[in-house]
Amino acid sequence: MIKAIIFDIDDTLLNFSKYATKQVHLVAKKLNLKPVKEKEINKLWGTTLKNIVSKTWGEKYIKEFRKEFIKIQKKSKFPPQPYSLSLIKELKKHYILGLVSSKSKAVLKLHIKSAGFNLKDFLFTNAAEDSKYNKPDPRVFSKPIKRLKLNPKEILYIGDSIFDYIAAKKAGLKFIAVTTGSYKKVDFQKKGLKKHYILPSLKGVEKCLNAYFVE
Repeated sequence: MIKAIIFDIDDTLLNFSKYATKQVHLVAKKLNLKPVKEKEINKLWGTTLKNIVSKTWGEKYIKEFRKEFIKIQKKSKFPPQPYSLSLIKELKKHYILGLVSSKSKAVLKLHIKSAGFNLKDFLFTNAAEDSKYNKPDPRVFSKPIKRLKLNPKEILYIGDSIFDYIAAKKAGLKFIAVTTGSYKKVDFQKKGLKKHYILPSLKGVEKCLNAYFVE
């Protein structure tokens, strides 16, 4: 039985990459870096900005790129995904909730608050500074699991990317995918996730919990 639910943030709780990919292009243009197609950036969301820059333009641009990107991010607001606010309001009555993201803690808190979420609804926010590991490395969940003091099988992770799924699966967590980001149902199915754990939005999360995660 699920006792705790951890959420990814970008494209899961927040409508993020639709806007952030454009911000990446703005920074790249400012730094005179070669233009790349949006789909090349989109397929890397779910990992760190460091990884995106490294794989797209090279490691030598990471520091300068991050500095400029964070400047934009600190001034940005990202709208909540449909049903996300009401879902958190309902789930907090029955489950322990947490957040795991590759964002810096300052930016994470800023974006979550500006979207209308209450940080008090979450037991913890595990940000970039809280772990030297990043998705798809399952060790990104080491501290959250330790904090929750639960068997990994009692923890559900909800995310929108393949990297979310790989990390959760390897860590022994249950997983629900929402196709509100750059990945489609078929992408998760190719990785072995059963179709009833793949939802088009957060609207079906409670129904999925009741149907497939009850002993």
